[in-house]
Amino acid sequence: MAQENAADTATATPEVIYYPFDTAALQKQLNFKPFVYDSIIAEKEEKVQMANPATFHLQHKDLVLPIVGLIMLLYVTWIRYTFHRELKENITVVWNSNLGQQIYRDREFSANIFKFVTFLNFAIGIGVLLFLVMRHFQWPMPFKASGYTILACVVGFSLLYVIRGWVYRIIGAVFRIGNALQFFRFNALVVYHLLGIILLPFLLLAAFADPPVNTYALYSALVLVAIALLIRILKGLVAVGLTGRLHILYFLLYICALEVAPLLITIRLFNMWAGA
Repeated sequence: MAQENAADTATATPEVIYYPFDTAALQKQLNFKPFVYDSIIAEKEEKVQMANPATFHLQHKDLVLPIVGLIMLLYVTWIRYTFHRELKENITVVWNSNLGQQIYRDREFSANIFKFVTFLNFAIGIGVLLFLVMRHFQWPMPFKASGYTILACVVGFSLLYVIRGWVYRIIGAVFRIGNALQFFRFNALVVYHLLGIILLPFLLLAAFADPPVNTYALYSALVLVAIALLIRILKGLVAVGLTGRLHILYFLLYICALEVAPLLITIRLFNMWAGA
């Protein structure tokens, strides 16, 4: 009998005591973060993106600017080794006006490809610089795609240069100072040749370097453009002085009327076109 009581005691289920509690109060005390079904889906998508960050980065990476930078680097390298003699002569033209006149006479009747390829490099460089300036200062862009914006800047600048060239011809024919204006345009184009090559490293740093190096490179590029414009004006004063027929005041009025004013008008029209 004692053995049966021991067996019943061993096989008996232990008694469980339940204590009542407030579930809402317990959840508030534990401070669980509330969630909904959308938050669960978002967390799953975030985990997938974090699991493969390289793929996520490539999907949102704009490859237009790196391709343009590589093309510019190859293009400038080709110009440097193909037209090294002409580039050395351009440096001489900037620093020596007398030798510059001789080089101008030698090139006056030669329609070589050097003039075209160097101006094309300069136009592309200015187009990239304008794009970087708009992106840095968060100005409105005419196109969402960076490639179309850079192309619009290059084409717009080239058209502006061509139109200004026709204006030079008209002024030279009206005032009979065609030779002086042609020499002035030659000096300006020489400055542009060199500026397009010098700008390249600064443009690459402004486009691909980390802050604050990219900002310093962009401002340095703008300073180089300002210096080139100053040299161009000084060379224009020399060209005007060679004629002996124009006063310096008239040349300064020309700079304001046909250089500064069209630039400001173009910037304003561009902002209006972009919806600023």
